[in-house]
Amino acid sequence: MVLCAAAYCATSHASTSAALGVQPDLAHRLFFFAGFAALGVWAASALREVFQHTHRRRQRAEQRADEQRIAAELGVRALAENDLDALLGETLLAVEQALCCDSVTLLELQPDGDALHLRDVAGVGRELLGRSFSPAEVPLAFRALAAREPVAVDDLAAEPELASPVLVENGVVSSLVAPVMVPGPSGRSFGVLGAHSRVKRRFSADDANFLQTAANVVGTAVVRLRAEERVRHMLASERFLAEASRQLGLSIEWQETLARVAKLAVPFLGDWCLVVAVGNDGRPRSVVAEAADPARAAAVRELLERYPIDLAANHGVGRILRTGESELIPEVTSEAFVGGDVVGGELRREILRRLGMRSYMGAPLAIGERILGAIAFGISEGPRRFKEEDLEMAQALAQRCAMAIENASLYRAAQDATRMREEVLAVVSHDLKTPLGALLMGAKMVERLAPIGASGDELRRASSTVRRTAERMGRLIHDLVDVASIEAGRISLQLAEHDAAAVAREALEALQGAAADRGVALGLEVGGGEVMVGCDRDRVQQVLANLLANAIQATETGGRVIVRVRPAREEVVFTVSDSGPGIPTEDLPHVFERWYRGRGTRYPGSGLGLAIARAIIDVHQGRIWAESKEGEGSVFSFALPAAAPRWKGEGGERRSPVPPGAPTSATG
Repeated sequence: MVLCAAAYCATSHASTSAALGVQPDLAHRLFFFAGFAALGVWAASALREVFQHTHRRRQRAEQRADEQRIAAELGVRALAENDLDALLGETLLAVEQALCCDSVTLLELQPDGDALHLRDVAGVGRELLGRSFSPAEVPLAFRALAAREPVAVDDLAAEPELASPVLVENGVVSSLVAPVMVPGPSGRSFGVLGAHSRVKRRFSADDANFLQTAANVVGTAVVRLRAEERVRHMLASERFLAEASRQLGLSIEWQETLARVAKLAVPFLGDWCLVVAVGNDGRPRSVVAEAADPARAAAVRELLERYPIDLAANHGVGRILRTGESELIPEVTSEAFVGGDVVGGELRREILRRLGMRSYMGAPLAIGERILGAIAFGISEGPRRFKEEDLEMAQALAQRCAMAIENASLYRAAQDATRMREEVLAVVSHDLKTPLGALLMGAKMVERLAPIGASGDELRRASSTVRRTAERMGRLIHDLVDVASIEAGRISLQLAEHDAAAVAREALEALQGAAADRGVALGLEVGGGEVMVGCDRDRVQQVLANLLANAIQATETGGRVIVRVRPAREEVVFTVSDSGPGIPTEDLPHVFERWYRGRGTRYPGSGLGLAIARAIIDVHQGRIWAESKEGEGSVFSFALPAAAPRWKGEGGERRSPVPPGAPTSATG
């Protein structure tokens, strides 16, 4: 256009100059310069537009580069940061800087999906931090969640169906929001990241892409940190349960033990813990109440003292005791724990206000279908709320507590039974020993004074039968007393260093008469020279006597029973072998059990001797075992620690480590 105007001026300047009375050359020059001036103006305008366009492109490029740099930095932080709140704060500040907006918000979707919780804010609106908003209050955020992509509104006033009253009240005109998705197959939503401006603006596609990238960074960090938190929580839970199990095993006084466990559980599981047990009368009674804050512990105790646990309650410990079911209330309202009475209800509300109960869970202490009590936990302060995994932990702890209560009850019952049995045996043994002693003396006197001849022989045979029967009764009484001592864990040892061969020789000599009566030969074989053993001499001879008596009874006339003693590394092994019929294979694993009598047993006995022998060897920290083949005889062996420095100076007494009623086990 400018060139056309210049050409027009050049072609028409002659007539114009003539009309003005100007020399043609001068007019020509004037019009020529005017044309070039117009051309310069056009060129300057064009160059200005080019420069402005280039500047805008450079700015957009720099902004994209900044956004990419910031997104990359956020990605690195998301992989390294261990504090989610710190990462969220940095992300919001970075978005605020990159998009030059007035406010950046992060809304977290609540578990029920019906509300968004304002988790963090950068810029204006921090007074709203911690509030929760319904879909009607933040429709734009819920639109982004539904669309699963960024949503922008240039003018909230023009689109009232998407305008958040909260944003409008804070002067926001334009908004851009992006969903925060949790990576993974489920594609769950964590919340919404939003950028807001108080000045009307059009958010570009690059802005939307950047905001979505920042939202993805948050989602990735949430997944990683939650996974790490689950691992840490799992490890901490395992350590807690291991320590709780250890504490529960320290004492049989379960009230004291549960008090220690309750202290251990606070504040790991909750701000306060209450353990309630069912008493002998079938009514609930408080066992222990612990809290991180002593004032809250006092409030819990006051609640229990003033208001007995109501088994008809809809919530709380009463409901757990009534139904035997666990209970989880993430968000507590005081009405859930208030009774129906008007006066008492007000007092209970006051106590609950003092507790500040915000979250609650409880689990039954149960063995099968039998309810022993309940354990309950509460959160009184802070943002934490109980979740399903917390309830699982409470249930695991409750199961261990119930087992501790049951074991303590069984232990006390076993102790009572053992004590009663001991008392009965003490009375019986005392009352029987006197007449048995008189009977033995009488039988021996008859044997000694019986006349020579057939009539005297008959008297001696009868008195001998009476004497042997009385001796068996005496041994049975002694065995019963020993069994009672074993069950009570009261076998005591007088440990000393002894010659193993001498111990075995004395036992053989004591049974020489019984062997001679049966026509059985006894022998002793000692290997390795002098062998010293650390033991209680009398108790080991008792074991050998039991084994020898059994072997003699099992061996036919003309047979042989051999006792062997030999060293074996740090042990001394005693072996009693016979040439009897042997022990059936199916009976062999049971020979050390109390009262066990194998099939086809032909000789008398109580079935206690081998069980007592095993208990004595166990207390010596030794081993005892049996080997046999039918038709080839039997071999009973036991090994005791050889005499060593650890026996010397121990002097004294070692008591059985076996708890009352606990079974001992044979090895071999």
